[in-house]
Amino acid sequence: MFYVSSRLDGALSLKGRAILFAYFLVSSLGRVSALLLFLTPVLGLFGCLTVSAFGSVHASKNAVFDYVPGSNGSFVSLEDGWADFRLGSKSDLVDTAAMSIVMPCLPALIALFHGVGVACIRNRSLGSVGLDWRDVYSVVCPPLFHDWMQVLSADDGGCKSIPAAWSKSRRAFLQFVGLFAVENLLLLAPIYIMKRTICQRVAAMSPVFPLLPEEERSVALVDALFYGGGVTLGALLPTLQLSIATLYFGYGHPWARLLNSLTSK
Repeated sequence: MFYVSSRLDGALSLKGRAILFAYFLVSSLGRVSALLLFLTPVLGLFGCLTVSAFGSVHASKNAVFDYVPGSNGSFVSLEDGWADFRLGSKSDLVDTAAMSIVMPCLPALIALFHGVGVACIRNRSLGSVGLDWRDVYSVVCPPLFHDWMQVLSADDGGCKSIPAAWSKSRRAFLQFVGLFAVENLLLLAPIYIMKRTICQRVAAMSPVFPLLPEEERSVALVDALFYGGGVTLGALLPTLQLSIATLYFGYGHPWARLLNSLTSK
């Protein structure tokens, strides 16, 4: 935010600063939420690992539960029936082969994907080659400093008019928003792996061990985190970013009136 403001030589109005603050707040919260969801399975946040207690049947209260159906249709003791599903600790629920690969490798792959994506956007949409130190800001949110003024003043921008520069910068911003959304969705991979593991465990155990209310809430919570996170990070957040950015360039930017007069013709 301060970098965008400094590039405008203090010409940014209070209204523009307020819009910029809303934009960076929404974008930053979106990125932090994605990172939080990425760490949720490992840290057991939001009580998502409560389902690991699955099978705590009230055997002490009702002797009927002392024996449960076995794999071959016969009845076995509760202890023997639970042996196949017993977890050493809650972490065993997410300590799978897929999770052990995804957790250390995914951040590096996203960083590589981000660098290549930014370089392609700069090359294809902005006419710049390589990366710039300012591109580090794009890790937190899609940058707003690649505006039409920068494109118009760049030696390699290839634009001779404000409408052409605006079209070019708008296309680049849309690509940055798309890149940001894809990265956030990739960070949901651990949640998806945990959801799949829980679904398999529930399907195998539910005929023998009924879910406790706490475990039902835990399963529903994991589903809500995955689907809610996907909708929020993949659709709602990009829509908000585009809406606030449009508001900024149309009403908060110091040269918004000039841009509106030229692009409305």
